[in-house]
Amino acid sequence: MKTWSRLQTLAAGGVALAVIAGACSSGTATDTFAGTMPSAATPTAVAVQEPEPEAPVETQVPTETPAPDPAADGADTIQVSIDRINATSVVPAGWEQTLGGGFESDSGTLEFDAAPAGELPDLVELGFDPIDQRVAGDRTWDLYSLDLGEVLVYIAGAEVGDLVYVIALEVTGKLAEDALESVLFPAIDAFEAGELSQQSITLAGSPASDADLQVLVDQVVDESDLPALGVTVFDGDGILESAVSGVRREGDPTPVEPDDRFSIGSNAKAMTATLVATFVDEGLISWDTTVADIYGDVLADLDDTMGQVTIRQLLTHTAGLDDAAAGLDRYIFEGREDERPLIDQRAEIARMALTRPPQHAAGLHVYSNIGYATVGALLEKLTGTPFEELLQTRIFDALGMDGCGFFAPGTPGQLDQPWGHLDYRAGEPVDPGGPDAELSRFASPAGLVHCSMADWTRFLQSQLRGFQGSETEIVSVEAFEALRTPAPGTEYALGWAVLVQPDGSSVLTHTGSNLRFSAQVWLAPEDGRGFLSVTNLGVDLAVGPLGYVAEAVFARYASDAGTPS
Repeated sequence: MKTWSRLQTLAAGGVALAVIAGACSSGTATDTFAGTMPSAATPTAVAVQEPEPEAPVETQVPTETPAPDPAADGADTIQVSIDRINATSVVPAGWEQTLGGGFESDSGTLEFDAAPAGELPDLVELGFDPIDQRVAGDRTWDLYSLDLGEVLVYIAGAEVGDLVYVIALEVTGKLAEDALESVLFPAIDAFEAGELSQQSITLAGSPASDADLQVLVDQVVDESDLPALGVTVFDGDGILESAVSGVRREGDPTPVEPDDRFSIGSNAKAMTATLVATFVDEGLISWDTTVADIYGDVLADLDDTMGQVTIRQLLTHTAGLDDAAAGLDRYIFEGREDERPLIDQRAEIARMALTRPPQHAAGLHVYSNIGYATVGALLEKLTGTPFEELLQTRIFDALGMDGCGFFAPGTPGQLDQPWGHLDYRAGEPVDPGGPDAELSRFASPAGLVHCSMADWTRFLQSQLRGFQGSETEIVSVEAFEALRTPAPGTEYALGWAVLVQPDGSSVLTHTGSNLRFSAQVWLAPEDGRGFLSVTNLGVDLAVGPLGYVAEAVFARYASDAGTPS
């Protein structure tokens, strides 16, 4: 999926890319967490005749449209069942279903989804224009458009109870001339949604399929744009199954290997939070230590309000920072050529963030990579040691994570590790030694770590055991409790998104990307298991296939009792 998946990602936490291939230059966080629970179901489709859609509405007044008559003459459409949101609609005949659950042709992509109203982004703030409303049955759809020149994007949303159903259409070429009448309006008019059942994520059972995990991984690589994909399922004691498929660089046959390294993006935020926990356990700081407690003597122009921000607030994105609104997001990209020591770079970024008034009230969740970079600067002020060295000794070395490091993996000019592929350049491979290989290096605390799957698993296993109450991990039981506790009124804890399930149990998740690699992780502490997926393609192009992988793995490990996943 493309358009709606990108907007969901933004709503959940902020993405290091301009919305819709460069439409909005203000969204430049490194990456985000997944904010909705995937379903194991996939859409199905059967052919049906659909009537000619009505002409576009000319005014802002909602216009009643008749229910579609499948028996009437008109353009060929395909009736589709979108099982993941328990809905049906239509797409143009000939459009094919993608791995991510959307539908596409050579000139368009159509997606269907639903989300809690409070999780939706403000489309107007993202550059969309409200163009009309359309009434179909008892439902009113708000219509928005975004003209990018070569690409035209339409979003239609209708609120039902505490949910908003969304239909997202992205078109190019000739189709853009009549996309409303030929694609979006028929989809709206045919849309029917049933009651969404509460679903539980479980990794408790044995694999539901006799097929090896390798079959799934090979399929996703063969049927998607991913150059390579790796998936590992684990419990607290070991790896249950793992598979990799694909190539290190598009256009070259060199295959990926099981111990290859992938950048994990903002999944490193959980590592940064755990690093902070080691200092909390030692009594050097607390979660409620303020910026002024550490930085007050070196920042004479420290903003009074920002000075009272706590480390906990920085780690939960509730400190009042907004990278874009503060004008700091551009440094994620513009600082790539900065050769100064990283301590100096982070100190400067922290100064810029902390000497201006907050962009939001404290307590409001706004995803901020600069906030995590500021945490790195605070630790460096506390210890006099570079953040990278602190993470290496206190996390990597402590857990035996020999296959982890910083910035783009691999040797410049060589193919000894997977190369990243830029999503905003249609998956173009980038040399690990080139100027486009990585985001600005000061952002390490926010997400510039690479790991082999096995070594990232070692960290995640420690997290899993700690969340289960183990007293023999690198931080205390009390620290792990803090790491998994969301800030009040949010679903974001310290480096983790926390999803509360119908039975009261919690699942922790995060998605990360540096626009060249993408990675996703899910931990189910009550089941004692988790899984990760990695790829060498940026999140914009990878989000759909990774979502499909999550659905498939949850279906694979549905509990023996048949609990839906």
